[in-house]
Amino acid sequence: DEDVRIDASKVDHLGAMCLQVLLSAVKTWKARNKSLTFTALSDHATAQLASFGIDALDLQEKSP
Repeated sequence: DEDVRIDASKVDHLGAMCLQVLLSAVKTWKARNKSLTFTALSDHATAQLASFGIDALDLQEKSP
């Protein structure tokens, strides 16, 4: 029941099943009025998200 920040700066592979779990977690945290965000995304993670049609900015922490 707390906000979560994930450092993904060292991700070198992001598979479809992992992405499915992460997106489900983001949705679950949002439903609880909490946030699950990424403080950093590696170039590999950003490219793999794009290949799935997901904008990496949607997962990254927003500046206040």
